[in-house]
Amino acid sequence: MMKVPAKIEQRLDNQIIVKMEGCPKLKSRVLDESGRNIGKLIRIFGPVKSPYGLVAVTGQLEGGNNLFIEYKEV
Repeated sequence: MMKVPAKIEQRLDNQIIVKMEGCPKLKSRVLDESGRNIGKLIRIFGPVKSPYGLVAVTGQLEGGNNLFIEYKEV
């Protein structure tokens, strides 16, 4: 499993916008700092070298602004 670090840029109702340090796959799991699943990556946008992602939040989002996006490398 690969983990891409991400930082919360904007909090919306049931979604968050994150700045990612790489480009994971769509529908990847998003984890908080303690490793709890908080949602899925549903959209990638912005420049290729510095992408942003839209996350659909399905779990409880607590704590800091640092997240990880976990996906399987093919």
